[in-house]
Amino acid sequence: MKKSLYIFLLLTAAAFAQVTLDSRKIPAAGDRVYIIEADESGVDSMAGGANKLWDFSSLYISDNFVTMKYVTPAETPFSDEFPGANLAAYTEELAELAGYLYYYGTTSNLDLIGIRSVLYPERYEDASRLLNAPFGYGSLLSDEYATEAELEGVTIIKRGTRTLTGDAYGTLILPGKEPVEVLRVKSVDEVKTMYYYGELEVGSDNLLSTSYTWYDQSGKFPLLNVIETVSWNDEDTLTSRYAEVYTEDTPTNVKEPELFPMKAELRQNYPNPFNPATEIRFSVDRPGNVSLQVYDILGNKVADLVNGYHEAGNHSVRFDASGLSSGTYFYVLNASGTVLSRKMALLK
Repeated sequence: MKKSLYIFLLLTAAAFAQVTLDSRKIPAAGDRVYIIEADESGVDSMAGGANKLWDFSSLYISDNFVTMKYVTPAETPFSDEFPGANLAAYTEELAELAGYLYYYGTTSNLDLIGIRSVLYPERYEDASRLLNAPFGYGSLLSDEYATEAELEGVTIIKRGTRTLTGDAYGTLILPGKEPVEVLRVKSVDEVKTMYYYGELEVGSDNLLSTSYTWYDQSGKFPLLNVIETVSWNDEDTLTSRYAEVYTEDTPTNVKEPELFPMKAELRQNYPNPFNPATEIRFSVDRPGNVSLQVYDILGNKVADLVNGYHEAGNHSVRFDASGLSSGTYFYVLNASGTVLSRKMALLK
């Protein structure tokens, strides 16, 4: 059952006009936004409140970006699977790999109703509310959502709760940009995923994701997003943190990459999906012990690809899955005190 709680506080003592997210922030077919990878270590000051100053003028912005494009569902190959959608989105560079997002949007809200990956459709039995408009400082949105999917005879059931709070406002400074008045929205997602063979539960995963997103009044999309995640099951706990800068202008002046990476990084494997082998690239920012392991969808370790000392720099390893069955697998990098993970699809 969906629960929505919406509270809006009017603060007349503000030093300047506060940003409010209105219907202009809801995407529409034809919109396009570029999402650029940034160094999350340059983003701190997570405390909320009024009249904040976030000076991230020295933030390192990489040369890696993807393009998120919004279209009508009819422009996608899976529209028949999500008849209730009136908006879809996909990453142009990875459309055949990452899949499509399907939404139902109005002038006052935006709901995620399904995700179509290369492997299976994930339909929301109870849609996931992403935005209510208007939304400002002191606004609160609490929502429960649920999905169910099938893969290789396994039923995957997901139950989640998302809480969005307009938790801060003030001034944001990004590299090469003038200071701008912003609203920051804090989002906390708590998700439990359960795996069943018939009636038997064979595993489960938990995810806690916290994101901080800065919006100005004029743009449709956010300016900056920082996401922190903790995922765990009976065997492992994984943590990650990353930052993204958004722009509606085609990126042209992104910084050149450093000679050595500024942080540990784990790239998406290529090709993906793959059969039977794929390449995994990773970077470490300092010499030390590095491990790279592969797990199946139930959390069982199926391969040790790297386990030993590596110099700082960029590295790659070939993963041959000839002895494994089709399905989703996760690869996990542990380096420089950082744990990163990504997923890949083996299709035979």
